[in-house]
Amino acid sequence: MQEVYWLNHVVQPVRFAASMKTLHQHGYKVFVEIGPKPTLLGMGRQCLREGVGVWLPSLRPGQGDWQQILQSLGELYIHGVSVDWWGFHRDYPKQKIVLPTYPFQRERYWLSPKAISEPAASIGNQTSFKPNKTDTEDTVAAKIQSIISEIGQIPKEKLNLDNTLRELGFDFLMLMEMKSRLMATFPIYKDLPLKVLFGSATVG
Repeated sequence: MQEVYWLNHVVQPVRFAASMKTLHQHGYKVFVEIGPKPTLLGMGRQCLREGVGVWLPSLRPGQGDWQQILQSLGELYIHGVSVDWWGFHRDYPKQKIVLPTYPFQRERYWLSPKAISEPAASIGNQTSFKPNKTDTEDTVAAKIQSIISEIGQIPKEKLNLDNTLRELGFDFLMLMEMKSRLMATFPIYKDLPLKVLFGSATVG
């Protein structure tokens, strides 16, 4: 029986797009990729309507593993996912402190979780740019940087403009999505060779 399973796994096509649409139809809006790179997140976004879903990586090249996991865990919490905080802190000694400093300043600073059924705000949304003849060089550069930030799941403030796309962790599938987004945003890039993105040109 096990042999039949693995045989089918090898010879049958991967129905990734159909799986994503099925999850969406069942009301799933938060997607976490468990892997070393956020490759499937880009593919998943292409399967659903623009702006649908919250897309979170577990790991990402160029960013500390612990920092990335904590960031995605925090996003899950504020979008209404129940987190076992006792289990999360079980292996780490913690000390509870009173904030703010003065006892009479009794204000709460906890984030209130959102319901999962609510539409995602801006997390993972793909910005839709409409090319304009009045776009300046700075405007075009800002749009390209936004596309890189969204595909690579890299916050704009942490985007190093001196790095190449490869150094930012882009693989073949992410470069394909990059080309597709550039062609949709800037018609002038309709004949953009993929080797340009594979080259050594930097983000800026």
